[in-house]
Amino acid sequence: MKISETRIILVPGEGEAGANHWLSRWQTRLATARRLQPLAHGASALAHDVAALRKAVQEEGALPVVLVCHAAGCHVALHAVHDFPQGRVRGAFLVAPPLVHGPQARAAGMPPVPHGQLPFPSVLVASRNDPAADYARSEALAGALGASFVDAGEAGGLDDASGFGPWPEGLLRFGTFLRSLGPATPV
Repeated sequence: MKISETRIILVPGEGEAGANHWLSRWQTRLATARRLQPLAHGASALAHDVAALRKAVQEEGALPVVLVCHAAGCHVALHAVHDFPQGRVRGAFLVAPPLVHGPQARAAGMPPVPHGQLPFPSVLVASRNDPAADYARSEALAGALGASFVDAGEAGGLDDASGFGPWPEGLLRFGTFLRSLGPATPV
């Protein structure tokens, strides 16, 4: 699939609005990219963010949608995925989903990350030293989702604070993922 044949919806994590973040840079480079507003904080905002993503997917007309999500934006996509119209979303590129479990998750009021098989191809990129996600749990999540797993090495949170402002390797990997989705077909 070519970029011109799809609508790319960028789903940032909490507070990711900076011009140096790779999502911001990709938005300027990918002609069909649309970015959701940065996420609000906490579980009460999750329902709002999920509804915003569902609406964005439904508004895209005949173009197939590919999601690019970072950090908490991955949670939003995983909570919304089974409510998308069938065949509407062609793939998801999930980068550094935080895996908060147990007391930390309950204290934040966050529901668990859904672990069901995704109805479309996906890639999950994880870092070996992400402070918000245990590497082994990230790999297990990829398996549960049916996602291809990418080991990003020692890459922190794969954000501009970790030195991943431009992240050209990620853009190349995303391009490879898009091509793997085959030709676009109108929805």
